[in-house]
Amino acid sequence: NSLPRSTDHCLAASPHAEPRPHPFPYLLPLASSPSSRPAAAVPAVARSRPRPPFQLSLFLPAPKILPPKMADPPKLVLTYLNIKGLAEPVRLALHIGGIAFDDVRVTYEQVAAMRAKDAGVDEGTKGSPTIPTGQVPTLTVAGEAFSQSEALLRWVGRRAGLYPDGLLQLRVDMVEETLKDLRQVFAPQWYGNCMPRLPGSGALPPGTALTEQQRAEVVRLISTDYLPARLAQLEALVGSSTGLGAGGDGSGFAGGVSGDAGLAAAAPAAAGAIAADGAMRD
Repeated sequence: NSLPRSTDHCLAASPHAEPRPHPFPYLLPLASSPSSRPAAAVPAVARSRPRPPFQLSLFLPAPKILPPKMADPPKLVLTYLNIKGLAEPVRLALHIGGIAFDDVRVTYEQVAAMRAKDAGVDEGTKGSPTIPTGQVPTLTVAGEAFSQSEALLRWVGRRAGLYPDGLLQLRVDMVEETLKDLRQVFAPQWYGNCMPRLPGSGALPPGTALTEQQRAEVVRLISTDYLPARLAQLEALVGSSTGLGAGGDGSGFAGGVSGDAGLAAAAPAAAGAIAADGAMRD
């Protein structure tokens, strides 16, 4: 009564024995490679079990999976005159969205110097434009300057989660375009001219300057016709549209940012107190 001489003999001895894993599976040959032993010498249990490939990685540490590196947010610089004006809605959207930015205030003389630099007048060289359309506000993103307040507001609104999509975007844009029409009506009174500043030099054309009588008529028309009608339209749009103001949660920038800022800018005209000192000029 001698003991069995091999483990293989024990595995194959009893048909009712529980299958046992091979003590050294990494020493088994690959399934696709020819066996180093005759088929008869391989136990039946081992032949029926799938054979893993030879893996040295069992003895190596598992590789470290690092999370993807998040890109640093671009540096934002908002440049405008030292007033609220057209940059205030953009400022508010940046603050509400918790987006860091540098709030740079400049003078008219500094804006004129920027125009001269962009035109190549300064030192005879023309570099990267600091005010691409010859006016402020501008938003510099990672060193590249962009302008036009409506474009800046929409871009910032998307990043801040304030600019919606779908039909709500159409409602927001309706309010924005109505405010834009209202601002254009104010321009002759702000500038004392029926034409805006020249895009190249920033100067006001002298041949289209308004007389005192014409400016008084502009104030009268704004206060009695243009402003009441536009404000009534804005009240109807904001009050009846979900998400724009009183009718919703006010999270859209038309109600929470641009609408309030635009209505606040229009309020002096309703009281007949438009100043001609250029405090609202861009």
